Amino acid sequence: MKLGLVYNPAAGSGRRRASLESVRAALEAAGAQVQLFPTRAAGDGVEQGRRAALAHPYVAVYGGDGSVNEVLNGVAASESSPRVLLLPGGTMNVLCRDLGIPLNPLRAAHLLKEGIPQSIYLGNAEGRYFALMASAGVDSAVVHNMNFRADLKKGLGPWAFAWEALRQFFNYSFPPIEVVTAEGTEYLGYSVVVGKSKGYGGWLSITRDARVTTPDFQVAVCVSRNRFAYSWYVLLALIGQLHRSGDYRFFRTSRLQVRSSQSVRLQIDGDSAGDLPREFCVDGTSVQVLCPAVKNKN
Repeated sequence: MKLGLVYNPAAGSGRRRASLESVRAALEAAGAQVQLFPTRAAGDGVEQGRRAALAHPYVAVYGGDGSVNEVLNGVAASESSPRVLLLPGGTMNVLCRDLGIPLNPLRAAHLLKEGIPQSIYLGNAEGRYFALMASAGVDSAVVHNMNFRADLKKGLGPWAFAWEALRQFFNYSFPPIEVVTAEGTEYLGYSVVVGKSKGYGGWLSITRDARVTTPDFQVAVCVSRNRFAYSWYVLLALIGQLHRSGDYRFFRTSRLQVRSSQSVRLQIDGDSAGDLPREFCVDGTSVQVLCPAVKNKN
């Protein structure tokens, strides 16, 4: 099986480089003829994913959710139909968790011969596809500021986000956000999550009924700007019970607009993605991902 492996050679330490060699060996043991597609800079995963998809019937991506997002965008841009193999190598690996893919990349490599192709529908944010979520509010401010704290993220891992979230707890101003669905329903809130996947980050689940295998979103709108209630929201999200909060509105749709009269950051699949306004839709674009044979709830 001819396979293109997209990876970031600058990520991690020397141990990451050795792990890459082990991943390649595991892929070859599973029957792959591997061609490497190293990325050269942030965002280059889109082009490398496109090139790999045009050249091979299988595309593997070794990295975190940001790398996965770039490669999925490249595969979508190629207009070809390779089967995609996710090899987790990031901090959260949210999509792998949602699809039941082993979090050990060497074990995940076995899905090349044992996995079942499953279609996942991508969300579209005005040309940028995503498999997890897009959000605007205090969490997107956290993601944006983490762009400037690479040292903190490397040292603390997921706890770096908790540190920045605590800082934003005291500093964020909670500007109003308007949400308008294609059906004409309007919401006014202060934090919005457009969910394509039930996972959010780490152990958090905000849009717990979102599914990557269905062509729609579950959207969560927080209608409260009480900063002291957010610790309660985080606790509910940790146990998958955020729907019990009376401060959240949940609905499903395949198209919506999110805007604000003030400057509000946007994040997509854990990466800062500019400011509002933005329109979101599920336009039918899907990707075949190799998943464990035992079907999961997605």
